[in-house]
Amino acid sequence: MSNKMKLTDYVVDFLEKKGIHDFFGYQGTMIAHLVDSIEKNPDARSHSSYNEQGAAFAACGYAQAKDACGCAYATSGRGAANLLSGVADAYFDSLPVIFITGQLNTYEYSGIAGLRQQGFQEIDMVSMAKPVTKYAVQVRDPKNIVRELNLAWQIANTGRKGPVLIDLPMNVQRGEVEDPVYDMKFSEEEIEAAVYGKNDPENGAAFYRDAVAKADSSDAGEAAEYILTKMKEAKRPVFMIGHGADGETEKMLTDLARAHHIPVITSVLARSALGFRDPLNFGCIGGAYGHRYANMIANAKSDLLLCFGISLCTRQIGTKVHEFAKGAEIIRVDIDPEVCQHLACPAVRFPHIYGAEFRLDFPSQEQVLRDRQIRNQDDLLMYDSDSFLLGVRNTIYLNFLTINLDCSAVRFINSSKDLDKR
Repeated sequence: MSNKMKLTDYVVDFLEKKGIHDFFGYQGTMIAHLVDSIEKNPDARSHSSYNEQGAAFAACGYAQAKDACGCAYATSGRGAANLLSGVADAYFDSLPVIFITGQLNTYEYSGIAGLRQQGFQEIDMVSMAKPVTKYAVQVRDPKNIVRELNLAWQIANTGRKGPVLIDLPMNVQRGEVEDPVYDMKFSEEEIEAAVYGKNDPENGAAFYRDAVAKADSSDAGEAAEYILTKMKEAKRPVFMIGHGADGETEKMLTDLARAHHIPVITSVLARSALGFRDPLNFGCIGGAYGHRYANMIANAKSDLLLCFGISLCTRQIGTKVHEFAKGAEIIRVDIDPEVCQHLACPAVRFPHIYGAEFRLDFPSQEQVLRDRQIRNQDDLLMYDSDSFLLGVRNTIYLNFLTINLDCSAVRFINSSKDLDKR
């Protein structure tokens, strides 16, 4: 006996079972069935935003704050197009977000090639979204929603995470689903076929196929062994952690840094990796918006920069990339091979590394502490951590002192000018 349910009820039920209880959007006629299904689900809440762009960014914030998948919806045409800034944000920040857009009834399409618009508020959202999504698809038959929704979920939440878009014509939304499935799994080959099928040559996730094909545990083992060797040789190592290090990998790295007293610098998006008052937190890097002391430590003080899931873009290290950290060896680990190549200065690169594989090859903090109890501490320490940290903190203090003196001088000069005017 089949278990039938309305298609949009299934979509909401699926996402709710996956942990999404808050949906962000702006209602319109072409998405009304989905909104109705959200309202009818006792475990789902619909948040009506001022506009679709706000809804998209709200879903991105939801995904980032929860370290989990988010969802935003919009009606067809201009409503769907207004999502695109948020879709791009999710793509560039590697945030798993499901974007659902309403669309014209399938029977309203004329089939006339070259017709600029097929009907009221119709727009080809799939083509527009492809460059900034991992996967974008229009579901034209209710029978396909189970597979497409499960597939989209897996693509958004595996590998380098990112947004997917599902375009739902209005007659499909009010269709029925027989025997709904909530945990369908797909092989790497099936994902590759979906993302890089004959109709998807311009899909934005250009790295995905190669990253999946080339990532293996031996690469991770090689990277970990090389990094541990360099850590033992270095006198002033520094960890640089970006948003590309997920929750578990981030904890593994901060535990490793804590066990060996290694300073940690983050990107802006990874600032929550350590508490503000954590003794190993030395701020976020960024020439225009980062901390001065973080920039100084990375650029001038360190002799080894261990970079995990951080882009090292020009907003972080400056436009003269060949001048960055000239006195340090740079080691980069990232799931995205293109990101690993995005630095002109010399660096040892380990692309295609997945956090789950990489994590297994490092000693745990407990293991390091056990070793410390067994062996002489001076032999274990890879560098004079106390001296290095003290020197760094003195640098920070002097910077703040200089800034305060400069500010006082400016205030004095300005007040003197004011007196002269009187």
